[in-house]
Amino acid sequence: MPTVPGEFSQIRLPGAAGSTLPTQTAVEGHGRAPGTRIRRGRGRDLRRKEGKVSTRRCRNPASPPACPASAPGGTGRAGPGRRALYKGGGHGGHRRASPRWCPRMWLYLAAAAAALAGLYLLRRWHRERQTVPGLPEKYVLITGCDSGFGNLLARQLEAGGLRVLAACLTDAGAARLRAAASPRLQTVLLDVTSSRSIAAAAAWVREQVGDRGLWGLVNNAGIAVPTAPNEWLTKDDFVRVLDVNLVGLIEVTLSLLPLIRRARGRVVNVASVMGRVSFFGGGYCVSKFGVEAFSDSLRLEMRDFGVKVSVIEPGYFKTLITSAENVEKNVLAIWEKLPAETKASYGRNYLNGLLVSLRKMQERCNPDLRLVTDCMEHALTSRHPRARYSAGWDAKLLFIPLSYLPSALTDLLYSCSYPKPAQKA
Repeated sequence: MPTVPGEFSQIRLPGAAGSTLPTQTAVEGHGRAPGTRIRRGRGRDLRRKEGKVSTRRCRNPASPPACPASAPGGTGRAGPGRRALYKGGGHGGHRRASPRWCPRMWLYLAAAAAALAGLYLLRRWHRERQTVPGLPEKYVLITGCDSGFGNLLARQLEAGGLRVLAACLTDAGAARLRAAASPRLQTVLLDVTSSRSIAAAAAWVREQVGDRGLWGLVNNAGIAVPTAPNEWLTKDDFVRVLDVNLVGLIEVTLSLLPLIRRARGRVVNVASVMGRVSFFGGGYCVSKFGVEAFSDSLRLEMRDFGVKVSVIEPGYFKTLITSAENVEKNVLAIWEKLPAETKASYGRNYLNGLLVSLRKMQERCNPDLRLVTDCMEHALTSRHPRARYSAGWDAKLLFIPLSYLPSALTDLLYSCSYPKPAQKA
């Protein structure tokens, strides 16, 4: 009795007396049914004579049909279409040939990638060499000019022809700077922790720049001490650093922002690589993370006004902030104020190990401050400044890459250099 493809029926296999199994049968002239395959070996000749098919199921129901012996010219084997299907032709092929990659193809791809990278770097180099016109008529205010980066930048910009307004904390610092520069450089006293001092300095700047506005603001003022393990510090220790490095920076920026918008100028905030990674206690790292966040939001808000905001992320450089002598005195003073229980938990060896780490840090500090001030100058004078500048090889090759690693890995790396407390868990 003829059957419809897909219908199950009972077929007796030759050589298997009394046994029947359900199978899908093939319609004469239409090849084998889906779900079956031709058995190889002894029973094949018998099936050719009797026109029967195997009861074994094919592992791939979508495999190509066989050409039965009863069909005109049929042999029981797959026709020419089967090889074509295996090569990817037809709807039932299950062996698709994967493309072979010639070794030269990888060379072409590498060459194309190198060419694109070269074009990108060439375009970037060309854009960054373009400077802003009319620099001799533009005013720049720099905070923290008593020493360090601010002092060097003030003299560097003044020598480059810009009108520099240098804000110093002390009269002595302002006098030293005026003696080292030309009369074009002007100084003003500014304490970034005092709202009254900031308001007075902003009024003085407004008188100096007039309707032209303020082209550049460099927030450079900052401190690092008190610094120590967090448990050794008090709230006032954190507030003291945050008031200078973060809150003062924000207040100075907000008071001068209308003048900067008028000139479509620049804001340059000095952060640190410690604003990307943090591995010692105190308010310094906290404040620098805050500087990064404030700069990012300000850059987005000022974009439509033509104001560009850049962040400077120096590595370790030899300044008063990183002076090992000052930091050691600070740590020892904090240690003496600790309760006896805290001292016992950490132990004297922990303190000694901390002091040794500070001395090693001082030895690794880079004395070439020009690497940082060149980044600041570029952010002020280039037509296309960067959003971030990393200064120093330790920043470029160590701290910035570490900031992208998982925290579990960076914690493991940093803990290797930490001293061990006396009472460990």
